[in-house]
Amino acid sequence: EPVALDVEHEKKLHLIMASDDLSWFAHENPEYNADRSYKLNFSFPAPGKYFLFADYKPTGANHALEKIEVNVAGTAPAAKTWGADKETSTSGNYSVTLLPLGKKWISGTAVHVLGQIKKDGKEIDANTLDNYLGAKAHMVVLRLDDKEYLHVHPGVDDGKLHLHSLFEKAGLYRAWIQINAGGKVHTFDFVLNVKEGTTETIKE
Repeated sequence: EPVALDVEHEKKLHLIMASDDLSWFAHENPEYNADRSYKLNFSFPAPGKYFLFADYKPTGANHALEKIEVNVAGTAPAAKTWGADKETSTSGNYSVTLLPLGKKWISGTAVHVLGQIKKDGKEIDANTLDNYLGAKAHMVVLRLDDKEYLHVHPGVDDGKLHLHSLFEKAGLYRAWIQINAGGKVHTFDFVLNVKEGTTETIKE
């Protein structure tokens, strides 16, 4: 018997997809059909391994997340490797810069990050963005080694996005922020090298 789902952020089911090397990302919303199933017509960009995260809330129950591994037949392209932090990302004439408050990227403690949005090089007020799926922005974070998933809904204060997250383990993470601006959904990608948090770094 299909389970009834609540509408969250304007959709019943959010499907986050990423390639194994986290170089490719997509956020899709399968359509609800009369037979109470969900359907999505989609083509993956290349052969290889992908991870799909089905994000939903059954009516009357706790929020749920399912991680599904998909292998697309064929010869996969060489995996992309990642280096230094990438804290500014551009899409069209918009850019987003992540500004961690306090210490840089560390594990084991709550991290508060400001998201500064610019259009044509000049900062704009995040409140002026159109809503995307019921919010000013959405952020997905994935750890490279085990595909640990974080979905962050930023608040807006003083014109900037405010992101609160907790990295449970050190490692390389990829993050994506999506906004709706100028009649288009823009996706910004980031590279975060999260260092092991210690009691000393947390106290500072």
